Amino acid sequence: MQGFIIVATVIAVIVAYSIYSTFHGRRKRVDKLRRCFGKIPTQKYDETDMESIACYWQERSHAEKLPFAVDDTTWGDLDMDAVFARVNNTCSSVGEEYLYGALHETQFNGEKLAQREQLIRYLDAHDEERLRLQTSLDRLGKVGFNGLCGFLYH
Repeated sequence: MQGFIIVATVIAVIVAYSIYSTFHGRRKRVDKLRRCFGKIPTQKYDETDMESIACYWQERSHAEKLPFAVDDTTWGDLDMDAVFARVNNTCSSVGEEYLYGALHETQFNGEKLAQREQLIRYLDAHDEERLRLQTSLDRLGKVGFNGLCGFLYH
């Protein structure tokens, strides 16, 4: 009987610690997301990071033959990797790849631009909704060469 009590106590402690760690870790991530919103990103990128992030755009631009896009020469001349690093406050690898592609793709469709602006204004004005979305995306994490672009295009 005494062995059962010891085992039950150990299991209860493990479960309680697991619940506490999960809650505490989640709260720390949300606090970080709150602090970082609207701030200049501090992450530094090396050549390998940029190759990984660029993978989605390269695959998409070759597959879809987009007529209006910033080509690699112009991108380099404008030092757009530095612009990307300055504005990239994304929470996931997928978000980084999408932002990189969005900076390459010129958009002339007024309706799409208006929808984008409406979404930006909504998320800027609704902190809790933005934090829920960011928290979900943050769970995806940032992993270099995650293979998503290869999966989508091959």
